[in-house]
Amino acid sequence: MGTLLVVAACSSDGPASESNPTEPVSSVTTLTPDQYAEEAQVLMRRCIEDAGFVALEDQGLLRWNTGDQTERFGEVLGECERSVEERLPVPTWSDEYLYEQLIAVAECLEGQGVSVPDPPSKAAYLDGAWWDPYDAAGFFTGSPEMTELVAQCGRMNPPS
Repeated sequence: MGTLLVVAACSSDGPASESNPTEPVSSVTTLTPDQYAEEAQVLMRRCIEDAGFVALEDQGLLRWNTGDQTERFGEVLGECERSVEERLPVPTWSDEYLYEQLIAVAECLEGQGVSVPDPPSKAAYLDGAWWDPYDAAGFFTGSPEMTELVAQCGRMNPPS
């Protein structure tokens, strides 16, 4: 029996989906964290599909049917991760910028009728207090409710 790898599905009309798959994406510094995640997912999916694995979409998630090629899929996954990192280096965002993005997500969630507990102060966040509006509101990653809200409000993952 094969292994299924699950990743969030997305679509993008941005640089990665329009560019040559071997050339670096040039607009990395202008991407927001959500845009960066979308671009990386587009590149990763294309790379895995180019290696011959078929993506199966199911409620916003991608599943990769590896059949009896689980070991080969692991190799392809590693190769594709390195390829994406080369083409789309992870930008460095300031902690202040990340905090403002998380506050914007929380405000959007509240606009959708979700009760989000108060965030830490900016000073506390900058001192290392971890906070995620989805987690604070009690959502679990991959839940249908969260998937729908992410489509409306975006998704920011605080740096680890």
